Amino acid sequence: MLIAIFASLITTVCLTAYALFTHNLKKGWKNITSPTTFQNHHHTSYPTCTLVVAFHNEEANLPALLASIALQTHPIDEIIFIDDHSTDNTHSILHDWTTQHNNVHLLTATQCGKKAALQQAILSTQSELILCTDADCILPSQWAHTIIQSYTHHPFDILILPVTMSQGTNLVAQITRLEFLSLVSSGMALAGISHPIMCNGANLAFRRSAWLQAQDKLHNQLISGDDVFLLHAIKQQHGKIQVLTHPDLIVSTHPTTTISSFMQQRSRWGSKTLSYTDKDSLWVAGGIFTICITQIILYAGVFFSPACRLCALILFIGKWLADYTFLRHTQNTFTIHNLLLHTLILSIFYPFYIIMAACSGLLNNTKW
Repeated sequence: MLIAIFASLITTVCLTAYALFTHNLKKGWKNITSPTTFQNHHHTSYPTCTLVVAFHNEEANLPALLASIALQTHPIDEIIFIDDHSTDNTHSILHDWTTQHNNVHLLTATQCGKKAALQQAILSTQSELILCTDADCILPSQWAHTIIQSYTHHPFDILILPVTMSQGTNLVAQITRLEFLSLVSSGMALAGISHPIMCNGANLAFRRSAWLQAQDKLHNQLISGDDVFLLHAIKQQHGKIQVLTHPDLIVSTHPTTTISSFMQQRSRWGSKTLSYTDKDSLWVAGGIFTICITQIILYAGVFFSPACRLCALILFIGKWLADYTFLRHTQNTFTIHNLLLHTLILSIFYPFYIIMAACSGLLNNTKW
């Protein structure tokens, strides 16, 4: 009897909290789905702008990024590539490219790690506006133009932007893409209701002065979080945080094709959680973790209690449908195929890999 009461109570609390959470996500997403565009506006002066790309062993992916940079419709004052101790041919590819472009600079990182590389690159420039992406990304041709126009009309300290993954060919790639898009869209939606908790360094813009002011809060001892800790620091400083979505702003990266690489990435992301001081982030992370633990406990209880069976089923279906209804709102921005089926598959494995990734990230150091 006590088990049935406890299971019913915790299921009700979890479902109610998650329903309110996804309701707010939908409200936040609606706030950012119709951004103002500036394609027909022209200014005589623009902020100085530097694109920074830190890389490590990206010879297979770099040509696509370079091609997309070459197609940018707005000139970028300076482009800095910084090599974090690559052992492949990436440095040579970029060395040849820099000889053809006067505004491109190739640096070699003096310390190990992506954070140190980014810090070295940003300190080496004096531009007002910093754009960041990764070496395995592809940029839309209007990407720099739209960001710079947005900054010119509505200056920001940091701009949260959308990232997608290219369509994968196997089921693992399709499911991990959906999970990635759920993170990106929920992060943007929370920013849409003025509670930003995450952003993605593969598509990010910020004022250099805001970055300099945040230096002592970036947790450089951690391998991950160059983007999120910057956002949290600017938020703490009451800086101007904007979120924008538009087809000209969606940066594409490669899908995760194996479970091991997916788990390694999520463990790396999870490793920074204990260093969070942002209250919104702690509430969301704690809430998701609690729901996942609750689901696993209820799953274990199905062998012993009929009440656990019913509660486990109710919580699973309720959370699945809540996720589905929110992600359906994002389909105008991100192309998602077989959404109902893929959210069902993701919902089955979600609580298990969240707990595994969290524990692995807290116990182990991971590579970028």
